[in-house]
Amino acid sequence: MSESSGVRGRTIADIPVGLKTRVSRTVSESDVYLFAGISGDLDPNHVDEEYCRKTSFGHRIAHGALILGYTSAASTQILHAFDRPMV
Repeated sequence: MSESSGVRGRTIADIPVGLKTRVSRTVSESDVYLFAGISGDLDPNHVDEEYCRKTSFGHRIAHGALILGYTSAASTQILHAFDRPMV
């Protein structure tokens, strides 16, 4: 969110019920490999494209915990737009 979104100076109490926003991010190959190394989760579903072509997914999939981390970052960005502490 940018300052032009009109939320600066408002409080969380000003957010109407049902308000929606979009946050997007491209999950890169580097993101997946770096997370695999940090977490120690080297399951072939995440790091072996050839193996995954034979699965029902048809390609590698990102770690669920990596995606959860992105949601944490998105919520922090939204709170930052409302001048809220990042805790």
